[in-house]
Amino acid sequence: MKKKVRYDKVSTYLKLNIKTVILLSITGLLFDGLMCLVPILQGNVIDEFESQVSLKRIIIYTLLFLGFVLFVQVNRFFKRFFVRVFANRMVLQMRTVSFDNLLLEDIQEFSNTTKGDIMNKNLSDIKDSADGIRKVVTEIFDSIVLMLGYLITMAILDYKITLIVLIFIIISIVLAQFMKKIVYKTTSEYKKVFSKSKDVTLNSINNEVYYRGLGVNDNYYNKYVETMDELEKKSILAMTFKGSLEPLYGAVALIGLFFVIYMCGQNVINGATKIGGEVWSIGTFSAFLSTYMLVSNKASKVGKVFNAYQNAKVSWDRCKVYLEDKGEITYFDNLNGSDLKVSNLEFGFDEKFVLKNINFCANKGEIIGICGSVHSGKSTLGAALSGIYNYKGSIKLCDLEIKEHKNTVIPKFIHYAPAITEIFNESLKYNISFNNESDVSAVINDSLLVNDIDTFSNRENEYLSHSMVNLSGGQQKRLQIARSLYNHPKLIILDDPFNAIDIKMSVKIVDNLINNYKDSIIIIINNQKEVLEKLDRIIFLKNKEYLYGTYDELLNDKSFSNLIGGKK
Repeated sequence: MKKKVRYDKVSTYLKLNIKTVILLSITGLLFDGLMCLVPILQGNVIDEFESQVSLKRIIIYTLLFLGFVLFVQVNRFFKRFFVRVFANRMVLQMRTVSFDNLLLEDIQEFSNTTKGDIMNKNLSDIKDSADGIRKVVTEIFDSIVLMLGYLITMAILDYKITLIVLIFIIISIVLAQFMKKIVYKTTSEYKKVFSKSKDVTLNSINNEVYYRGLGVNDNYYNKYVETMDELEKKSILAMTFKGSLEPLYGAVALIGLFFVIYMCGQNVINGATKIGGEVWSIGTFSAFLSTYMLVSNKASKVGKVFNAYQNAKVSWDRCKVYLEDKGEITYFDNLNGSDLKVSNLEFGFDEKFVLKNINFCANKGEIIGICGSVHSGKSTLGAALSGIYNYKGSIKLCDLEIKEHKNTVIPKFIHYAPAITEIFNESLKYNISFNNESDVSAVINDSLLVNDIDTFSNRENEYLSHSMVNLSGGQQKRLQIARSLYNHPKLIILDDPFNAIDIKMSVKIVDNLINNYKDSIIIIINNQKEVLEKLDRIIFLKNKEYLYGTYDELLNDKSFSNLIGGKK
């Protein structure tokens, strides 16, 4: 059995990029190990200058020292290069997985979560997560491992002095650890307001024309300003705890500098401590002092590790919901069967209005109408039959329960066209098939768009605007119909498809559906008499009940007769 890949675990990305991780580890450890020798070699150069044995020897030592430092920095460059390569690949991998999972997410997620928050989690939080992990990895090598190496070097030179000054290093690290909870809290609050600011911005842009038309744009502008003010305050607070605490950690660590100067100075002056059989030289003193300064500097940077970890954790906790395994998907090449069976269906967008106990069947080649007065639940029923939303009861297409196979059945075998038409900034062909290489001539004819396309200079390749300036209302609806018919799905649901289309053209489109889509089941939400009388059966929603039958059968109901304008 194939083991599932856990994209919601950081270890997965380390395994996926194992070669890069190995390279950054090798170069990182080389840098850390060699860097610990720099203060000692520097001390040797100082001793050579002090002894003034030979100018040639001083020059050789100096050049060797500079060459050594250059080699160390080359390793540092490659270590940082590989860390960034890893982080960039991680961002791409996370965004790919996140986007794929977003398409499989329950539609309710899009209703319960704002657009700004979804964008933030799938873009900013993923980037911040990977960037935080990059910083953690960098600081582990540049701060923690390197600091441990320096401490070992100091202990070799004089373990007693090292143990004394180590107390201040530990205090600095403990203080940084204590502050990480505050960093997490302030960063988390900033992220929430940042998502809110995106929502306010998107809302202002999308609805500016309405705000201006209603004369309320000042109100929304004030709301935008208030949100930006709140964002600024949260940002300042978060950045204060993330960035300004480092000097505090460093100050605590540097207290030990007094003991280093005093005790090491005594070793030089009195010659009390022997190193390799020799008393301390100025070079040894310089090596110990430089190493401690580096240790105290690295101790202050340990806080950056905790801060980077908390930043990454905040973002990771927010975005990993889109990285969790949604289960293996088995796609159907075809569906055996030809019927739609709806049993005890219960559904509603709001608890105040719920359709209950809906039962009916439809066979291949049939066209079923849904009609009723305003707010009777026509669109609600159409949305439920699409299977996109969670519902109670049963909706079986070709003996498959839709809610149990929504990610495998819906994309290929069910096309749902809501009442609102969305036009994308692409060609007309792409707007129908979502593939510019596809042949859309058949559905263009069936939706009666062919005559309109003849007036376009680029025909089906005419570029459309999401602002819909290219198309009239009727053309938009017919494009929506063509989009739904494309690929001849098993179940086609058209919500108010003939709005803004004259009745003669509407009837002609229905005739095309009857003649050319005998392998599909079509649901049409419509109240027009001329359309309904052509359909096989009709669901008539009235009050809290419904009637199901042929057009002639429903004519016996006075409410239905009144809805369509009488029997004649």
